[in-house]
Amino acid sequence: MLLNISVAEVSSVYHEQRKKSKLKKLANATNKTEEIEVFLTYKEIQRVEVNHYGSGHPDKQEKRKTKEKMDSECD
Repeated sequence: MLLNISVAEVSSVYHEQRKKSKLKKLANATNKTEEIEVFLTYKEIQRVEVNHYGSGHPDKQEKRKTKEKMDSECD
């Protein structure tokens, strides 16, 4: 019997149910003393960077404002 259990960083109800069903199959097979091969596959989750600030980060905007003030004072 071949059993493939995939492990991912993100857990969801669907993935948990699939993992439980595969582990049940594994438990049933061990009760029958069958030879089992288990393959753990790891999925890399791609993380997407989201810009929550639109035009710019608030800290950078503050720096820009102070620089503009300094420039206007010099003139």
